[in-house]
Amino acid sequence: MNNRYKVIIIIIGVLLIFLVGVFVRKSQKVKLDLDTLTDDKTFYATVESIRESNDRTMVFVKGLETNEMDYRGMFNFSIEDDIIITTCRGEKIDISDMKVGDTVIITFNDKIINDIIPTPLEKITKIEIVDDE
Repeated sequence: MNNRYKVIIIIIGVLLIFLVGVFVRKSQKVKLDLDTLTDDKTFYATVESIRESNDRTMVFVKGLETNEMDYRGMFNFSIEDDIIITTCRGEKIDISDMKVGDTVIITFNDKIINDIIPTPLEKITKIEIVDDE
């Protein structure tokens, strides 16, 4: 009888370890899948104007003709603290270094609403100035 309880306890222990392993593996896989799922989109644009309004910097850009059709129009966005602005060499710069006429690469994670002109972008993640000196 004593051996029977030991066998049952060992089987239950092995099953518990197996179930914990399966659970941990699934949670790691879900985390990896969420990390790799990004809807970042990138397009080229020319800076049309930069305006200061209510302690916010608003930037208006026009997508280049070489972009896909959805990214050729006018867009606007405000510069937030978490937006990374760099030169083409990867050096971080300030918004004051961006000038009207600069060609920029806009990376964002947002839905395009083509019915509004200029199209507002709210989730800009990076701006790269292409033709910096």
